[in-house]
Amino acid sequence: PTTTTFIYSFSLSKAVAAATAMAPFPSSLATPRAAMCFFALTCLASGALAAPGRVMLTPSMQTKALSSNPHVSPRLQQVRESTSNIAGLHDSRSHPRGFSMSKGRPSATLALDRPVALKSLPHPAYAVSESSLTAKRKFWVGGNWKCNGNGDSVAKLLDGLNIAKRITSDPEVEVVCAPPVVYLDKAKNQLKGNIQLAAQNLWAGEQGAYTGEHTADMLKDMGVEWAIVGHSERRHRPELKETDDVVARKALQAIKSGIKVVVCVGETLEEREEGKTLAVITRQLLALATRCPPKSFNDIVIAYEPVWAIGTGKTATVEQAQEVHEYIRKWVRNAVGQEIADKIRIVYGGSVNPENANALSKMPDVDGFLVGGASLNAASFMKIVAHDKNVKEIKRRTRNGLVTSARVTHPVAWSALGRYLGATSVQFGILAGFLFGLDALFSYFQKDVPVKFVAALFAFLSLRSRMFSIMDNSRPKASKTDPVFERKKPWWTPPPLTFPIVWSIVAVLRSLSTTVAFVAAGEKLFSAPLLAMVAHLCIGDTWNTINNVERRMGTAVLGVLGVLGSAVAVTSLYYNTIPLAGMILAPSVLWLSIASLLITQIWRLNNNGGSEPLLPARGVPPAKFKIPFTSLTK
Repeated sequence: PTTTTFIYSFSLSKAVAAATAMAPFPSSLATPRAAMCFFALTCLASGALAAPGRVMLTPSMQTKALSSNPHVSPRLQQVRESTSNIAGLHDSRSHPRGFSMSKGRPSATLALDRPVALKSLPHPAYAVSESSLTAKRKFWVGGNWKCNGNGDSVAKLLDGLNIAKRITSDPEVEVVCAPPVVYLDKAKNQLKGNIQLAAQNLWAGEQGAYTGEHTADMLKDMGVEWAIVGHSERRHRPELKETDDVVARKALQAIKSGIKVVVCVGETLEEREEGKTLAVITRQLLALATRCPPKSFNDIVIAYEPVWAIGTGKTATVEQAQEVHEYIRKWVRNAVGQEIADKIRIVYGGSVNPENANALSKMPDVDGFLVGGASLNAASFMKIVAHDKNVKEIKRRTRNGLVTSARVTHPVAWSALGRYLGATSVQFGILAGFLFGLDALFSYFQKDVPVKFVAALFAFLSLRSRMFSIMDNSRPKASKTDPVFERKKPWWTPPPLTFPIVWSIVAVLRSLSTTVAFVAAGEKLFSAPLLAMVAHLCIGDTWNTINNVERRMGTAVLGVLGVLGSAVAVTSLYYNTIPLAGMILAPSVLWLSIASLLITQIWRLNNNGGSEPLLPARGVPPAKFKIPFTSLTK
C-alpha cells in the first residue's frame, strides 16, 4: 500500500505540475518545506484512487490543496472545476454543484476516460449566460484551401475574391483566407479589400535546424495575421499525429509572435458514437488552457470541426453544432473567465456550404465558419460570407424597429464593355470583308456563286464563326474549382446532350434559310440579309466569350438577350426578303427564347445578394486576345 500510494502521489504531482506549467510559481514553493507539504497533500489525495479511473477528494481536501499557493489556485481551480463537471456528468444531477455522494458526504469526480453522452448535460449548469447571448462578437469566416491549387488557379481564385471587395470589406464580418504556404506571398500582393491571410501550420518552437518548417516569426514577416493549428487532418493522419500538447505549443508560439490563432477541436465518428464528444473536446481545450495564459484567449478563435463531417459532405445538425458550441463557451467561462467567454468566437467547420451556412449562422453560439472545399470556389465562398446573418441581407435595425437590407454592388468594368463592342465590330468587319472579297472574286472570273457553296459556308460559320474573332472563346475543360460547373439550375434544365444536338439543328436551319435568302437577294453574298446573319453570329460569339471564358453569369444574361434580339431581327429581315427563309429560321428563335429563359433563371438562382451583376464587374480576368483563324485552349 505504501509503494502504491507513493506511485499514485508522484503521478498526481506530475499531473498537477503539468496543468499549472504556465502559472508563475513563487520562490517559496521551491523550499524543501513547501515541497514536502505539497507532496503530503498529494499523498492524502491519492488515497481516493482505490476506485479505478477516479479521484475522490473531499471538499476540505480540495480547498487545502488548491489554496496552498495563491498564484496557482485560481487557475487550477477553474480548470479542475471545468474538467470535473464534464467528467462526472452521471452524478451531477444529484447535487447542485456537481458533487456525487459517497458515504454520506459529497466528493468531486474526475473520470475523463469514461464515455459522455451529449444529452446528459445538466441544463441549468451548462446554459449560456445572459451576457453571453447579448455579447457583440464580430462574425468570422475563414477559407482553408488546404493542399490545393497551382499558380494559375490561385490567381483566378484571388481575382474572384477581389470582385466581391464590397462583401469582404463589410465591418460586420472578418474574412480570412489560408492558401498553401508557398502562395502566401502571392496572395498578400494580389488580394484587395480587408481579406486577411492565415497560415495552415507553423513550427511549435523557435527557428533552428528544423528542415521543412517555418516559424511564427517568419509568417509575421510575410504579413500573415492568422494561423490554423490542430486541424483534424494534422491530428489524425498517421503521417503527422500531432498531440494536444503540440497543438497548444503551436498556438502559444503564434500568439507570442503577434499572430492570432484558429484552434481546431473535434471528435471522430467512433468517439461520437461512443458518447465521448465532450470528453474529447475537454481534453483538447485543457491542453490549450494549460499552455496559454488567460489573456492569450483574446487572440484565439476556436473552430469546432467534427472529424466525421470534414470533406465527407455530412454536416452536424444545427442542434448538434449549437450544443457543442454552447459547451465550449461554458468551459471557457469556467477555465478562463466570463469576460473572455463572452468575447471569444467559436466557429463551425465541417462541410460548410452556401446551403447550410444560413441555418447554422442563426445559432446563438455559432460565430462564423471555417470553410474547406467550398473556399476553393470564389462564388461559393462569397455566398457563405454573404449569408443571411451578414452581408447578403445586412440587418440594420432603426429606432422604430424596421429592418432594411443592403445589397452588394460592384464597380462596372467599362473597359470590358468596350472590349466586347470592339471585338464584335472587328469580327463583323472581317467577315463582311470576307464576303465582299468572295463576291468580287466570283465576279472577276464571271462566275455565279454556287448555291451549295453558300449553304456549306454558312453551315460552317454557324458552327465555327468564332475562328474570325479576336477574343479567345474556347470552352475550358470541367474543373472542380470552376464556378460555372457548380451553379444551381432549375428543375427543367435539359440534359447536357441536348445542347450540341439542338445547336447542330440550328446551324442547319441557319444554312438553309440563308441559302434561300441569298437566292432571293440576287445571289449576292455581300447583301443585307446575309450581313445581318453575320452580325447575329458575331454577337453570339461575344456572348460565348462572356459566358464560357470570363464566367460572367449576370452579363451572360444580357448577352443571350442580345443574341435573341439579333435572331428576331434576322428572321424578320429574311421573312421580308422571302417568307420561306423567315419560316425556316423561326424555330431557332424559339430555341434561343428557351435558352434565354434558362440562363436568366440560372442567374436568378445564383445571384445571392447581387453577387452576379448584370454589367461586367471589375476584377474578372479578361479573355485573351488572339489572331483570327487561330484558337487558344485553356
